[in-house]
Amino acid sequence: MTPRSPLRALLTATFALGTIAWSAVVLDVSISPNPPRLQPAGVAEWWPALAHFGMYGGLTFLLVMTMMSLRRAAAPSKRQLAIAVGAAAGYGVAMEIGQAFVPSREASIADVGINLLGAVCGAGAAAGLASACARLARARAR
Repeated sequence: MTPRSPLRALLTATFALGTIAWSAVVLDVSISPNPPRLQPAGVAEWWPALAHFGMYGGLTFLLVMTMMSLRRAAAPSKRQLAIAVGAAAGYGVAMEIGQAFVPSREASIADVGINLLGAVCGAGAAAGLASACARLARARAR
């Protein structure tokens, strides 16, 4: 096994810590009896759905990037994408179950679906970014 460069190790640690921090934010927002109201004035009732989508899309994006960095991969494998989507979706299900036990909160199957959609799109964004970076590296090598 070749030694890791300090920059690669820093990148891996950054993605891993970002994933942990974002997971904590999602936990806090999901389980808090009085979550922060970040809804801008004049925005329709679809705002919470957009927040769910973004939280789980971001979480999955960070999970994929962490796994790629740990494996020193230029692109995520299908297995890594599936693991990241499954982990984020499972986390979303756990958060919705947890909400059933929190006063002033309620669990929602619709939120689980939106979480899953966000997770799939986050994985797609990570794969797309990796692909674009790989193309750019190949173009620079010419």
